[in-house]
Amino acid sequence: MTFEYLLTAFIVSAIPGAGVVYTVAAGLAGGRRGYIIAALGCTLGTLPHIAAAISGLAVLLHTNITIFIIIKWLGIAYLFYMAWKMVSDHTMLELNEKTNDKSAQQIISSAIFINLLNPKLSLFFLAFLPQFISPQETSPVLRMLELSVVFMMITFAVFIAYGAFAASVRHYLISDPSVQKRVRYGFAFAFMALALQLAFTNTNPHAENNRSARAMPVSVSSSGMIWPPVFTYDLFSSEEMQQSSPSLNVPFRRFFLVRF
Repeated sequence: MTFEYLLTAFIVSAIPGAGVVYTVAAGLAGGRRGYIIAALGCTLGTLPHIAAAISGLAVLLHTNITIFIIIKWLGIAYLFYMAWKMVSDHTMLELNEKTNDKSAQQIISSAIFINLLNPKLSLFFLAFLPQFISPQETSPVLRMLELSVVFMMITFAVFIAYGAFAASVRHYLISDPSVQKRVRYGFAFAFMALALQLAFTNTNPHAENNRSARAMPVSVSSSGMIWPPVFTYDLFSSEEMQQSSPSLNVPFRRFFLVRF
């Protein structure tokens, strides 16, 4: 397990996204119980994407634009639904002395769907995990499983940290109803912004002209891994990487910035 992998997994997990927003909301509404269940659900939501990458199903998602678009728009619709619920249903973020008694099943199902309906995650893991597997690896599938378990543990820990912070400040919001209303609208806006970001970001795996400027330099570590491996949008083709490091074998074309 390389330091580059651990650091990259931490950075990717820490970038605020729909899972982080939901975990924070659960921490504010449900305290410790709420954010732990939400963190578990959001982490479990990445499991199908990891399984798809390991089994090769993500290749189908990468090549079949129809499936990709269907899953993408289901995810967008669900994020808009969460935004609407934040505004219309006060129990979604009800702040009072008694923590929200929403059932664990409700919390965990919403958390799972938030990450499950994000097709970028499958493409992300398809490009991300193989970079940390040596060509000489005798059991690449077992290695990918090991990397996946570590990634999920890091993701869960990061979500727990976000949720714990939210739970620690909830008592400051309980006494002021106007602040609670603004917080609800703030979370609704965050879910809407994430939905629009997913809708308008060019995540078409077949797009050939989406080659924006390089966001940060890419180098090759002593272990032969691209560093940093994930912080670009459709930027570096495998041919370009081979020119910078002829010994590097890059099996995948695109890299995605993914918010969990």
